[in-house]
Amino acid sequence: DSLLLDADYALSKDPVKFADRLTLSYKTIKEGEVWGKTWENAWFHLKGTVPAEWKNKEVVLLLQLSGEALLVDKNGVPCCGFSGGSVFAPSYQKNRFFFCKAKGGEKADFWVEACASYLAGVGFDRDPPLDTKFPKGNMSAVARKMRLAVFRRNVWQLFLDVTALYEDLTTLPAEDYRRSKI
Repeated sequence: DSLLLDADYALSKDPVKFADRLTLSYKTIKEGEVWGKTWENAWFHLKGTVPAEWKNKEVVLLLQLSGEALLVDKNGVPCCGFSGGSVFAPSYQKNRFFFCKAKGGEKADFWVEACASYLAGVGFDRDPPLDTKFPKGNMSAVARKMRLAVFRRNVWQLFLDVTALYEDLTTLPAEDYRRSKI
């Protein structure tokens, strides 16, 4: 189960301090929309209400903004970092924040600072042709997920196990005994 959050964002060329975020001009954004280009920054304000039927369930914030993001509390203190990928491991994702054990009806109000870059920068061809338009890399940051969701720990644990097996399967030599067991 998941709930799409109401989301607004304000784009800036350079990072904007938490204390100054309210001076920016915000506009609504939906999942699937581009919010920034390479190295641009943004503040996101996400809001919603935990459904009553989620009572006693573990609720997480699912956030995938393509780039790097930082969730802060009401005082601007960092709570959780998010990543939409890494230049070293493109499938890497860090996209969950454990929000609450639901009572039902809780208000969710999140402030997130984001940058259109991956963990450790922006991926690029180390030896690009001379006519390459973006020799230092390029990306479009997309708001892929901005939701509250019920967390199912047993499914998450299965996912972690399968992911570990997949990594072994794709990195161990074909003749390796461990790979044959997978």
